Amino acid sequence: MSNSVQYKGSQTGGLSDTSRGPSPSIWADCPWENLRSGHTDGVTIWDDFDTGGLITSPTTEAALVGIPYSGFGSSGATITHGDQAGGTVVLTEATDNEAVYLKSESHPFQISSHLKKLWFEGRVKVNAITDNQIGFLFGLFDTTALTVIIPLSTANPPIFATTGNFVGFRGPEEDAGGVDSTYVADGVTEVVVGALVHQFVADTYVKLGMVFDPLDGNKLSFFVNGVKMADTKVIPNATGTDFPADVRLAPIVGHRLGASTSSLTTLDWWRGAQLI
Repeated sequence: MSNSVQYKGSQTGGLSDTSRGPSPSIWADCPWENLRSGHTDGVTIWDDFDTGGLITSPTTEAALVGIPYSGFGSSGATITHGDQAGGTVVLTEATDNEAVYLKSESHPFQISSHLKKLWFEGRVKVNAITDNQIGFLFGLFDTTALTVIIPLSTANPPIFATTGNFVGFRGPEEDAGGVDSTYVADGVTEVVVGALVHQFVADTYVKLGMVFDPLDGNKLSFFVNGVKMADTKVIPNATGTDFPADVRLAPIVGHRLGASTSSLTTLDWWRGAQLI
């Protein structure tokens, strides 16, 4: 996709946008070109996974060969490029109660009431929506090292570990493809902002996104296929007790397997920006 595209529209998010591209309702007011060129102060990430080499899948979190990210994979995990027009990365886990994750080790984002606007979105799919088969997550995570129990624990069903901070979307293993908007502050029980904001269809892409807007009452809003969800979170100022406003964050995607059937999470692209 060309970085020269400008997104026009509003953030009312009234119409579902299932196209491959970023959702106009999220990106309409993002000064993307100015951020990329340095004319506006801020940071951007943009990866369509359309280039890269053979990807390693380490059993301890480490930098991946082939793409500029870190990863973790249990003994039954692989991280590969997908055979799809436009490029994808595919995370596979084949062993029950083990996990596979991909994340950035550069943490350019922070969501706090004293900071500026943030936009984030990605296009993902899972191949399984059976109860107790796959526990999915996608969003922003802190610098905590990925392990077999972090960020999702080995509890049955899995819950977030007591270490690590996360903001984004989670598909609980026990909910047959249901996805919640959610967050976790280090050591604090997961808070579900919006329950069942999306229902996965097996092997069908969805675009999941977030916008933090300090000029809109410090609200963090969640989007599904460009549609703004009703439930929002008012963000505090770097407290870290109710919301992870005190930590730096980076993109993460992955899942924990809850059955003996090998399962896949496919990421088509992810994109983020924040004013500084």
